[in-house]
Amino acid sequence: MIANGIRLSRKRAGRLLFLAWPTIVTFTVLASRSLVDVWMVGRLGAEDLAAIAPAQLVLTFILSFGIGSVIAVNAFVAQAKGTGQDSVCGTYAWQGVWIGAGYGVLVGLLGYLGADLFKLFNHESAVTDREIAYFRVAVLSCPLQMVAFVLINFFLGIERPLYPMFAVLSSVIVHAVTAVTLIFGKWGFVQMGMVGAAWALVFSTFVQTVVMVTLMLAARSLRQFGGRSVMLDLAMVKDIVKTGSPIGFRDVLDNIAWSLALIWLIGRWGTIHLASASVLLASLDFLILPCDGLGAALVTMIGNSIGKGNVQLARNWFLAAMGIMTVYAVSTGLLYWIFRQPILDFLAGDPGVSAMSQSLAFFVVILLILYAWYSAYDHALCGAGDNLWSAAANLLICVIVLGLGGFAMGHWFPTSKSYGGWALVAIYLAFIVAFFRFRWRSEIWGRRRLVSVEAPV
Repeated sequence: MIANGIRLSRKRAGRLLFLAWPTIVTFTVLASRSLVDVWMVGRLGAEDLAAIAPAQLVLTFILSFGIGSVIAVNAFVAQAKGTGQDSVCGTYAWQGVWIGAGYGVLVGLLGYLGADLFKLFNHESAVTDREIAYFRVAVLSCPLQMVAFVLINFFLGIERPLYPMFAVLSSVIVHAVTAVTLIFGKWGFVQMGMVGAAWALVFSTFVQTVVMVTLMLAARSLRQFGGRSVMLDLAMVKDIVKTGSPIGFRDVLDNIAWSLALIWLIGRWGTIHLASASVLLASLDFLILPCDGLGAALVTMIGNSIGKGNVQLARNWFLAAMGIMTVYAVSTGLLYWIFRQPILDFLAGDPGVSAMSQSLAFFVVILLILYAWYSAYDHALCGAGDNLWSAAANLLICVIVLGLGGFAMGHWFPTSKSYGGWALVAIYLAFIVAFFRFRWRSEIWGRRRLVSVEAPV
């Protein structure tokens, strides 16, 4: 009996990885876009390198509520597929597209008009000017990023992860070529510096979105999933917003955590500290994306299991994902630590920035392991549609650890500098993991269904 259990566990892990590997590639390649930008911009100087991470963080921050909210599309699509209602999947996806596009236009416009707020961070004037210049172009990508993310979740929900993988791969190739051309002024183009990286983001996201919309509308193999059901359904919109908003709110809090640590707690110590944070954050973003890719596959499998009414199967999928993520985080973190010097020398460009980054690199290892556990619990709860409680817990921890803790750190431990900022983020994430573990083990999530067994009229 034990041998049968081991075989089943291996089988589940294998199936999860089979579904997840294209998603892991998708999310890792998306993260490499920022990594490429950091490497290229690092060749321009310390001011540019210091400016790009805050600008990218603020862009991520204004998108975070919308992107977090539309993750619910995956859960709805997966549960619809689990109940055998394949044709409803595309209808849910298109409601997510309309939500995402509207949100992207709104925050893009507000972001463009409010770009001068970067001056409130009190960074050096040369850094602030670059932050504003990059951001005012990059916000044009907001509607495109939102629609692309909805469609990624649709393809994952119907268990067709290869479609977004190829779309993302093509867009990142476009991004790299465009970035080289515009940042450095290659092949007769005017040298635009880090603003060129922003234009590369806009253009490559446009390519990615067009490819996925075309596949959804035209691919014959997807017709059974109702990909052409483009009409607005207010009842479905309401369901997605109601279920997804707590996830979006939680993502806002997560981004506040990173933004507070980087822009507030670390940025005030000067350009070298800020540039080092840019390098370490780019490393961490790249390393954690496979966890998010596997987590997205976990949303699909748990949603599908609950759609079938099989809660025990959902638990088993979670255990498989948690095991894979833990092994990945520990092994990858150790490799990063061992090879930190060549990695950070390559990314930083500046010897001073690289030296400081190496002294802080152990935080990347700690945060990677904590994030793997966070991702497993977070995506499992998302697949079950159990989001409100975890959002409230996240808010409480954010206020106590980052708000009060950040104030205490600045008041009583002013010499902690970058160490204090990274330590607070690690403590914050550890508390989140503990709270999410408690919620998952309570098994309240197993009582929820997002999609009725009856097809919507």
